[in-house]
Amino acid sequence: MLQTQQAVRATRNSSVARRFILSMCTGLILMLSLWLMVSADSTPLSVVGYLDFSYQGWDGPGSPTGEKQESKLWWNDGFWWASMFNSSSSTFHIYRLNWGTHTWEDWGVELDDRIDSKADVLWDDTAKKLYVASHVAVQSDGEVVATDVNWARLYRFSYDAGAQTYMLDDGFPVKMNQDKSESLVLAKDPTSGRLWITWVSRGLTPKINPDYRVFLNSSTDDGASWGTPIVPTLNVTATAVHVGRGDSSAIVAVANKVAIMWNNSISNTNQTLHFAYHDASTDVGNWTHQQVAVPEGADDHISVKSLQSTTDGKVFAGIKTTAVTSGSPPEQTLIALFGIDINTGQKIMRRYSTNYDKDTRPMVMIDLGDKANT
Repeated sequence: MLQTQQAVRATRNSSVARRFILSMCTGLILMLSLWLMVSADSTPLSVVGYLDFSYQGWDGPGSPTGEKQESKLWWNDGFWWASMFNSSSSTFHIYRLNWGTHTWEDWGVELDDRIDSKADVLWDDTAKKLYVASHVAVQSDGEVVATDVNWARLYRFSYDAGAQTYMLDDGFPVKMNQDKSESLVLAKDPTSGRLWITWVSRGLTPKINPDYRVFLNSSTDDGASWGTPIVPTLNVTATAVHVGRGDSSAIVAVANKVAIMWNNSISNTNQTLHFAYHDASTDVGNWTHQQVAVPEGADDHISVKSLQSTTDGKVFAGIKTTAVTSGSPPEQTLIALFGIDINTGQKIMRRYSTNYDKDTRPMVMIDLGDKANT
């Protein structure tokens, strides 16, 4: 169970930095105790926040809300909402946070009915649409599978403000790829409306010397249909997208571009992350690619966010290094915030915690409430 939480809110004066909330904890961080699966009384903690309850019946790897790149939480209509596992039905439901009791309440709307699935959620406040990219989860792996019951799905919901509930749109869910994967991340370009997903997987070839790669797919019709998965064509080398077992990718929309970040445990000395961006309205052409130096070594814990602006090119990533696993000194950086402006090329790297703290799974959230001062 979730035992401790830390929340840090910092303001950077650099032209790259934005006011952000970087939340993390030992073992699992998801804002507002997303280690919660069924409604029950919550208990105030002596440090901060509220200790909630556990789940039962989960049949997948790890924990149902524990994947590093994925978000389970969104803000809409004055409330926090979340995708959570319901122990009674062994399916995923929409929950809403009760501000008065500090508990999550089952809203009775079913998401994925697969007990071993995980999801990334995206709320579009302009369209009033909720997108849930759900996949059958495997631990530190990814592969194409033959049976369609295990393929990744997109659920698209419309919000009824009067009834304060969500309704599954006609024709959904739909298939997005034919893979099981450790994680799957969704982004939407606000200008073209194109949806994008990224994940790490391999083909149906034998598991001897498997070929793991970073994959992408996109939809031009608001998720109703999806194209053929592609491996991004980089402008320098193709080896960067050929990754190791357990490596991960994340994706975000920024300044009419779609940007991806991934780690590669088999390239060079594992001292870098990879970052690439591309015109968000098309899936053809080369990607602008660069490597991000991480002196302590790059792990696969990556949380990427942007301002969702059509002009502002700033991207932020909460990352974890390999300091804790490589036996580095306790003062070495373990969790950091990386920022890059794709319009100017300016970058920042800010330490959040050290190897001494033993933090894990960083997640970045950007506060858009005070744009004039950020």
